[in-house]
Amino acid sequence: MQDAGQAESTGRGGALRFSGPACSIGSAAEGTAMNDLTQMKQQARALREQEKYSEAVQIYQVLWSEQRASCNEWDGWGYAQSLRKLNRSAEALDVCREVHRLKPDFVLNRNLYAWCIWDLYIARVDDEQIAANSSEFFRAASAILDLGEPGDYSPFARTLLRVVKYLKERPGYPAQQILEWTGKVSPDQLSPKVGIGSDGKGGQMEYASEREQWYSARCKALREAERYQECIDLATEALEAVQRFHHDDDVWLKYHRARAMSGLGDNAAAVDELRALLPRKKDWFVYRDIAQCLYNLGQFDEALASSLDAALAPLPEIENKWRLFLLMGWIIRDQGKLEDAKRHVLLAARVRQKRSDWTGTPKELAQTIAELGVDLNSGISTDDLQQELQRIWRSAKFAGRPRVQGMIKNLLQDRDAGFIQGQGGEDYYFKFKSFKGPHHMLQPGLAVVFYVEKNPDPSKRDIAVEIRPVNRK
Repeated sequence: MQDAGQAESTGRGGALRFSGPACSIGSAAEGTAMNDLTQMKQQARALREQEKYSEAVQIYQVLWSEQRASCNEWDGWGYAQSLRKLNRSAEALDVCREVHRLKPDFVLNRNLYAWCIWDLYIARVDDEQIAANSSEFFRAASAILDLGEPGDYSPFARTLLRVVKYLKERPGYPAQQILEWTGKVSPDQLSPKVGIGSDGKGGQMEYASEREQWYSARCKALREAERYQECIDLATEALEAVQRFHHDDDVWLKYHRARAMSGLGDNAAAVDELRALLPRKKDWFVYRDIAQCLYNLGQFDEALASSLDAALAPLPEIENKWRLFLLMGWIIRDQGKLEDAKRHVLLAARVRQKRSDWTGTPKELAQTIAELGVDLNSGISTDDLQQELQRIWRSAKFAGRPRVQGMIKNLLQDRDAGFIQGQGGEDYYFKFKSFKGPHHMLQPGLAVVFYVEKNPDPSKRDIAVEIRPVNRK
C-alpha cells in the first residue's frame, strides 16, 4: 500500500492532497486549515456513501497519516470500511486496531474489526490450514467473539459455527471443546432464518439456519459427553423450536435423544425411538443401536436379528463395525454358542487393527478376548473369517423365509434403484447394491430370485434384497 507521502509525490489526489503545517492559534491559516479538514472529511464520507471507495481511500489515507490528531473514530471507521470494500482487509485491520484503542466501545468499529479478522484468519483457511496453525485460528475466533455479539452485522455466529464445523471433523470428536464453544451463546441469540445458497446445478437450495446448526452440534456433543438428560431436554426443545429442518437434522436429534435415553437406562423407550427412525434412516448403526438396547433388555433373539441387519448393511470401512461384532459376540455368548461368539470377537479385534490411528485395545474388547480365550493368532485370514461369517449371517437372517421369483421391471439410474415384478404381479423396490450378480446383467426383463423385507414405511413398496439371477447361487 502506498503511504500518503507516496501519493503526494506522484501527484495522486490533486486538489484533495493536504499537508498541514503547524499554524499559530487563532491565525487565519489555522481557520483555513480547519475548513479544509472538514471539507476533506465530508468529501471522503460522501465518496464512501456513493461506494466510490478508491477515491475515498485516497482522502482518508492523507487524513489518517498526516492529520491523525484531527481524526475521530468515525473517520477511522470510514477509512477501514473503504479499505475492506476494496478487499484490503489487512490494512483495514490495522486501522480498526487504532480506532479500537481510541474508542473501545464504538460498536460499528468493533463489528468491522471482527469482520477484518474473519476475512484474514477464518474465511480464507480450510481445515488442513487450520490444523497446521490451530492456535492462530482459535485466537482469531476468540477475538471475534470478544468483539461482537450475535447479529446481522457481526461475524459472531458464523465464526462460532465455523469453529464447531472444524472441531466436528477432528479425530476423536472433541465433545468438550464443542460444548465450550456452543456454550458461548444461547439458541435465541442465533438467527432462525433459513439460508439460501447455490445447489451447484444453477439453482438454489436451502440450508440450515444458525439456530438449527447450533442445536444439532450441541445435542451430539452432549450425548458424546454423557450428559444424557441435557441432551434429551435440548433435543426435545429443538424439535419444537425449529420450524423446518434440513440435512435430516430432525432425524439426528431424535437419534441422539434415543441414545441418551439408553444411556440413562431407558432402553425400551430408546428402542421405540430408534425403530421410528427406520423409515427415514436405515443406516447400519441404527440397527446396531437397536440391537444394543434389546441386548440390555435381555431380549437376545431380537437383539441378534437386529445385529444381523446391521452386519449385512453395506459399509466400505468394515473396521467401523468392530463394536457391532463385539456386541454380536456378547449376544451369541449369552445364547450359549461359545465357539461362534469367539469368531465374532476375533473379527472385532482383527478389523479394528486395520486402523493405524487406533492404538491399544479397548477395555471391553480386551476383557472379552480374555474371558472367551480368543486366539488372536488364529491361522484364518481376516478376509476369510469375514466371508465365512457373512455366509452365516445371511443364512441366519433369511432362515425360514421363502425365496420369491420375479423379473426386473425397470431401473432408476439416477437413484441406483429400480423395481422387480414378482410372479404374483406385486412390485418390489430394490437398490442396485442388493443385486448379487454381475452388474452388466442388471437389465429389465432379467429373471431373478430374491427375499422380501418389509419396508419400515408402510406407505411404500416392500423391498427386494439378496437378489440373484435365476440359475445363479
